Amino acid sequence: MRISRAHVIQSLTVLIAQALSLLLLAYISPGVKIATFGSAALVALSLAVLQAGVWWLFINFFAQLPALLFPFLTFLLIGIATLFVANHIPGVMIDGFWPAL
Repeated sequence: MRISRAHVIQSLTVLIAQALSLLLLAYISPGVKIATFGSAALVALSLAVLQAGVWWLFINFFAQLPALLFPFLTFLLIGIATLFVANHIPGVMIDGFWPAL
């Protein structure tokens, strides 16, 4: 598979947009604190890699669940992943599970 310049630019644009969204969330939400843009970008990159790595597993095992339960579990697991990633990156602090959602 050949990686084109357009794919790289698109990926970087999405990463920057996610990092800016995290900084905006930190500004609005009292339970989220992010020190620098680099920390926000690292959180966005880490979440993207984590979700890309385990999403196929999640889809295969939980696709048999009822239609209302599947999106709810997806929402909860993304919140747990956000809390896990944020606690391991310096300069990022999330005060609990609810702000991570």
